[in-house]
Amino acid sequence: MSTTKRILVYVAGLPVSFLLFATAWLFIAPTTLYHCWDDAPPFLISWMPPFIHPESNSLDGVLRDYYRAPEWFVYTVWFAFIAGVFVLPALLVLRRSQRGVTNAA
Repeated sequence: MSTTKRILVYVAGLPVSFLLFATAWLFIAPTTLYHCWDDAPPFLISWMPPFIHPESNSLDGVLRDYYRAPEWFVYTVWFAFIAGVFVLPALLVLRRSQRGVTNAA
């Protein structure tokens, strides 16, 4: 596979990879990692930090936004998902390029 074709396959795979990881984040994070009462509809802002907004807490001290898991863990999972967005298409390109190589002995 030529370098240009590898780049095109990688770039074409990025939106698909993003949608896969954004969907996974949608089903995992808001329900188990944090609670945000004013979370945006799927794929708009729910995947973008900051995940909670302390300024939206009520004046009487009621927490509307809060972390259910430690904040460092939420960001670790988020960074792993962002890395996955870029690594998944790269693995696809690597696998396709290796499959096309034949050993001439």
